[in-house]
Amino acid sequence: MIFVSTKGPQNSWRSFESDPHLRLTKKRIYERCVPCLSNLLQSLRHNPEKVDLSLPYNCWKITVSLLSLDDCFRFLELFSELWPDEYVHGKFGTGDPNRPTKAVVFHLEENRDWIIVLEPKVRCCAEKLSRPYELRITRGCSFPYEALFGSCENWQIEMGVINKENLGGVIKTLEKMLYY
Repeated sequence: MIFVSTKGPQNSWRSFESDPHLRLTKKRIYERCVPCLSNLLQSLRHNPEKVDLSLPYNCWKITVSLLSLDDCFRFLELFSELWPDEYVHGKFGTGDPNRPTKAVVFHLEENRDWIIVLEPKVRCCAEKLSRPYELRITRGCSFPYEALFGSCENWQIEMGVINKENLGGVIKTLEKMLYY
């Protein structure tokens, strides 16, 4: 069974997990996500030419882009019906309410091997929805990392900012996310 967080606005990201108390999600946020984004912010402030990407580089995700939030709910419900014993956690919704699509993101952390197990199930579930979808396997958070360093397929453990025009906006957004 998959449980959904009731906290947060409807037009944003919401967490899901097989644990009704979302324990792994909460732990992940404070032990992995906040330190990762804090380290990035400090690196960008001090030396955007040499940023350590080891945390996001080893943070795997399976993302299914769907047409609507209703599709995301239906996807999670169907996944839970098809694989009731599969322990999963992640988020769904969007970071940008103006985006035409919404997403379901399964967090795998550094367990890249789990992609082999979970990706066929995610694809099967998306196909059973009979709705348009796109499936991607990615590293890190698309925002802010892809905004600064491009597609995760081209990342290195340490690299400089590629999209320098996004640097100021990303720093402001990270400061807002972490400190306000």
